[in-house]
Amino acid sequence: MKKALTLFLVLAMAAGMLAGCSDPQNETPDQPDQTSEPAASDPSATEPSVGEPPASPDEVPIDEEQYFNTTLGSEPPSLNELLDTSTYCNVILNNVVEPLVRNEYGEIVPAGCSDYRISEDGLTYTFTLRENYWDDGEPVTAEHYAYTVRMRLLPETGYPYAADMYVIKNGEAVNKGEKDVSELGVRVVDERTLEITLEYVCPALLSTIRFTPLRQDVIEKWGDRYGTEAETLACCGPFVLDEWVHNSSLTLVKNERYWDADTVKLEKATYHIVAEEIARYNMLDNGSLDTLDVSEQDYIDHFSSREDLVSRKYTSARHHTMGFNLADEVFSNRSIRLAVSLAFPREGTSSYIWGDLTTPAYGYLPPPMYENNVSIREASGDPFKQMIADNPDPQAVLIQGLQELGLSSDPADFSFELYVSGTSARVHTMGEYWQQELQNALGCTVTLRYDDWAIFYDNCCAGDYQMGYISWGSPGADASYMFNLFTTASGAYPAFYNNPEFDELALAVQQELDPEKRLEMFIELDNMLVCEDVVICPNVYAGGINFSYDYVNGVDTSTFTTAGLKYVYTAGRES
Repeated sequence: MKKALTLFLVLAMAAGMLAGCSDPQNETPDQPDQTSEPAASDPSATEPSVGEPPASPDEVPIDEEQYFNTTLGSEPPSLNELLDTSTYCNVILNNVVEPLVRNEYGEIVPAGCSDYRISEDGLTYTFTLRENYWDDGEPVTAEHYAYTVRMRLLPETGYPYAADMYVIKNGEAVNKGEKDVSELGVRVVDERTLEITLEYVCPALLSTIRFTPLRQDVIEKWGDRYGTEAETLACCGPFVLDEWVHNSSLTLVKNERYWDADTVKLEKATYHIVAEEIARYNMLDNGSLDTLDVSEQDYIDHFSSREDLVSRKYTSARHHTMGFNLADEVFSNRSIRLAVSLAFPREGTSSYIWGDLTTPAYGYLPPPMYENNVSIREASGDPFKQMIADNPDPQAVLIQGLQELGLSSDPADFSFELYVSGTSARVHTMGEYWQQELQNALGCTVTLRYDDWAIFYDNCCAGDYQMGYISWGSPGADASYMFNLFTTASGAYPAFYNNPEFDELALAVQQELDPEKRLEMFIELDNMLVCEDVVICPNVYAGGINFSYDYVNGVDTSTFTTAGLKYVYTAGRES
């Protein structure tokens, strides 16, 4: 009989904001924001998991040789957090850089700091740092954390999540060039004390912003090469990036200078970059990988029959969407966007593409997002289902949009491009399925374009797309982050959406302390994106099934974990 699974490798996220965009090609997403699926009779079946602390490795006989093999969905373009905010970058950084705090087993706990204090008015956070060291022996100081905050907000940096840092006093003014960076609400009290002052009370501060250190001297030494090779990256976390074979693997080794090195048991962890699913499945089958998300039913059946593998089905605080470019001449028209969203095959995508491991999405926020113990998704319902009921003929809505644009009212004369990230066989299957279904429903022509993730996202941010497939996950339980992605100031989600009413509400919900009012505001924001303005076409809410060998222990399975591989160890691996 198989062990009850107490593990699942949750790839840790976060660009400065812990966040979330990723290439969907390798998902049933091998992503950081996953939660267990309880039994159907469990009344808390959609509540985010808090995980359970693992048995101490001191209490069980662990393997003498400690190593771990897993996968990374794509090559990180860079490990410079100021430039690359992809999931792939942050999976690695979460293991090699120490933030002030981490989310472990559902709780925010001190990490780079030994403790922190919040002033009575809730506006000032004072952090006392631990005695920690960089991999070259230099001590980690308060200045290293302050430097990161300043760099994220300097306008010349172009940090994509700068708007999320506006909660820091004078953050917006500094980012817009209206005030000098010296007026920013971050102060180095002494080498081991950092003070951060806010514009407004933000209880979710430490769960939505990841405060990490950067070495100014190392960045200036390497310039544009910083974070592009193992030797150009400064590390101060549980692990050090030892080797980076581009487009093949990234190898981490234990950081002996880390403040909590005694807790870290793994001596080596390797992230293999493998694009094709069949190759990944074969690697798990022959023991080259210790854990893997699986989405092909034949392989699910095969791995389920093995006594040495344990499975865990999960749902995720991640959604898959079709993003519209509202700056595009055609997709600036709401009726065109609505027609495409009405015609999109959500149910078929969930069953045909993902084997019912995902959930069809008729709203924006994924199910594990809560406000005061109330599921925002359940409270919002499925608003787009009513849109479908009210508009049973997507082609008629398309024709209306074509007429509004002064174009031919014959759908056969209309074409648009669907842009998909990735080049694997699965990605091509997805693209071709969507192409066929949309063409059948709308009577128009849909062309396809594919690119690897880095090129895809750069093109989307530059406005070089009409409709693109984008996956995004939440860094924490507070939903305000997910809406801030669409504000005019942020633009992290490249929809080129500009709605002052939405911007005002997205800011107000961050400052609102009444949970009932916040819930109402979240529901309204969700409806604006999906129904009123049709900024996105919801696709599916992510989920999947993971298989891991039964010797893997110590993985934090909580929904919003940022523990990374710190507590992972193996016990009982056959040599």
